[in-house]
Amino acid sequence: MALERIARSGKTEQRIALRALIVLGAAAGKSNNALAKELKTSRPTVLDWRRRFAEGGIKALYDVRPRGRSFKPLARAKEAIIANYHHIEHHDADPKPFGWTKSANAINLKVDRRRAALKMPLLAGQDRLYLFA
Repeated sequence: MALERIARSGKTEQRIALRALIVLGAAAGKSNNALAKELKTSRPTVLDWRRRFAEGGIKALYDVRPRGRSFKPLARAKEAIIANYHHIEHHDADPKPFGWTKSANAINLKVDRRRAALKMPLLAGQDRLYLFA
């Protein structure tokens, strides 16, 4: 049988041989849990390769697929970046002037009060913590 030849061949990639062994074990009537334990893999891997073999036959065992997590979150992030870019582009076309709501002196006074409340020491040679000159 072709699956046995694939599984036993010394030239077959280990991952392909594992997939063939999963299918052979399933054909022999072994449970998914028993196969996973025997082949030292996970139950979801056994289920996945049984399903893929049922859908695509031996060719499916040779399918190259990305490893690790799915790339769906990356695609969603890319869409969000593009949407945000269009939002920024729209607002850059008609920019609104920016104005401070408080004076620099008022901001410096607030920082001084905060520093005093937190008991933060000033640096050497500093009589006051200035954010704005």
